[in-house]
Amino acid sequence: MLGSPPEPPVDLFKLASDMGAAPVRRAHIQAGCTDFSQRQPVIFLNRTETGARMRFILAHEIAHIMLRTPAAQSVLQGTGPPELPGSEEELADRIGATILVPDSLVRALRKVRYTLAGLEHFARRADVSLTILIHRLSSAQINVGLLHWWRGDHSWHVIDRPGVPSCLHGYFELSEAGHRRFENLRNREWMVTIDGHVDGRRMEITGPAYRQGGEVYQLVEEIQLAPERYRAGTGESAFRQVRPPGGYARQYQPSGYRRQESYRSPAHCAD
Repeated sequence: MLGSPPEPPVDLFKLASDMGAAPVRRAHIQAGCTDFSQRQPVIFLNRTETGARMRFILAHEIAHIMLRTPAAQSVLQGTGPPELPGSEEELADRIGATILVPDSLVRALRKVRYTLAGLEHFARRADVSLTILIHRLSSAQINVGLLHWWRGDHSWHVIDRPGVPSCLHGYFELSEAGHRRFENLRNREWMVTIDGHVDGRRMEITGPAYRQGGEVYQLVEEIQLAPERYRAGTGESAFRQVRPPGGYARQYQPSGYRRQESYRSPAHCAD
């Protein structure tokens, strides 16, 4: 369907033109959309979007155009619904990520030991965010998981968790000790162990982490969890180590690479 994708960083505006789209336009919309009612598809992007997020939105919209080509329609009709994602939006997410991080880069990453610095290097090479890169690797069954934390008014909160196992999918309440560790982090990679509760269950997570302003990125290398739901005041401290068979990525296949509301668009746009 994609043919031979160009090497990263991909010139998305040229790719959109090659796919027959009119010049990309900026508009007062939430993120991005594509108008297929004109002679040529017209991609609209939010006026203020820039950087890696803008590139993913544009790649996502290019994927919608690709999905409407005769070659793609033939593939989709031959494949049938059981092997496809649940919606066109999910499929456009996957194709968009593949445009930005092609298989050649994924193959290179299968051969290296993961560090945050190394993954950041590959993310810069593809001109994507670290979280989008991890989502792409996870969907390719590469065993790497990331917790992306954001500093709120009173504590730190997980805002994205690509590639992590299912035991980390719930609400994560960071302990005071974990909060202090994040407060003391700087923009240099350090091995960090934090603890807290995920939907009430006590966890310890170890992996390299670094801080950029009000955000922390931590690779998940080891998880230890209490054998039962933690009960406050009992002094429970027993943990068991979790190393899911086949690695973390096989435990969770992300449904998309953006928040669910990111691609709502005006009625005249089809996305």
